[in-house]
Amino acid sequence: MRRVIPILLATTTLPAWAGYDIIDSDGHKLEVGGRVVVQHYDSETTLANGDETSENQTYFRRLRPYIKASINDWKAKLAWELGKGPNSVKDAYIGYDGIKGVEIKLGNETVPFSRERMISSAEQQFAERSLVGENNYGTPSRQPGLHVQTDWKKPVNLYFSLAKASVYADTGTEVRFISPWSHTDIDDALIDDGMLYVGRVDYSLLGKPRYSEALFGDKSELTLSVAAFYWDNDEDNPGFYEDAQGLELAANYQANRLSVSAQYNRIQADAVRLPDANEELSVGIITDGDVELDILALQSGYMVIPKTLQLAAAYETMRSDTDATPSFTSRAVWQENWDRWELGGTWFIDKHDHKLQFSYRDEDGVKGRDRERQSWFVQWQYDY
Repeated sequence: MRRVIPILLATTTLPAWAGYDIIDSDGHKLEVGGRVVVQHYDSETTLANGDETSENQTYFRRLRPYIKASINDWKAKLAWELGKGPNSVKDAYIGYDGIKGVEIKLGNETVPFSRERMISSAEQQFAERSLVGENNYGTPSRQPGLHVQTDWKKPVNLYFSLAKASVYADTGTEVRFISPWSHTDIDDALIDDGMLYVGRVDYSLLGKPRYSEALFGDKSELTLSVAAFYWDNDEDNPGFYEDAQGLELAANYQANRLSVSAQYNRIQADAVRLPDANEELSVGIITDGDVELDILALQSGYMVIPKTLQLAAAYETMRSDTDATPSFTSRAVWQENWDRWELGGTWFIDKHDHKLQFSYRDEDGVKGRDRERQSWFVQWQYDY
């Protein structure tokens, strides 16, 4: 890690701006930009038998160019990922906002479930998202379809998505949503496709909903949210899951340099029956053919130096039903709660456009097993 920090500190002299704009005399706009995130990651894991394993790497966590265009009430965006993992499409949509108080998008866009997932990774207060924002455990993330947001009646905001979504779950250890436009490198036999229906209501008691972390100005917010989704396998591929549904309850408060948020996700899914067997499947997070996950995240941040330095802390936990006998002797079911404590700090050079981040995690019961893990993240982000 010592070799990484001087490199990151040297970047603080770079100028920062987000996007290069070209605007013609009629107001038509073309914007080209992107985001670079370099991350160093260290982790140490202690297994149930006392053995220890370690992992570390330095890599491009995100390398994400984009193009935006707008003509009168129409707009479009294309963004793709060239960093960690296989290259993939991220945002890819056409939007229309010619109706007052209504925003409509058609294409690959984040669906309105999980407040933390709806916040761009560029504006998170930790290096990585918490358990309530991970698409590995039931958060749908980006999916291609119709997405609508409306200021229905102050102080209420409504959101709705109707999309085609894929679930990848060849091991039964996850309910992992991925976009059908982004899994070209995965065997189709491991993918379940189906229709996804998502709805969300934000109720603002103070200010307007801010899907961003860290408070740079004097605006205040207190928002209560409820969201739900239902996904139904189209049965073209039997896969692991027949259907899945989720419920989210969230609250967010930001004022006077302080931000506090709480989010609870309830994720349920029905797994397929074992071939030629009378018993229901029990493996990983699947218990007697069902998935029932309760996920909670509590986060707080305080801007110690206004607009410059924020310190943050979080507690997360995920619980799964464990009362089952594994269907396979070599594959255990979920055994205990997964608890995580996290501390973080962010040095803002130019708000979220240019910043350095540090996070430390201490976890117990990682992925429902008898194991502990400590992780350190150092990350530099630059929007151009």
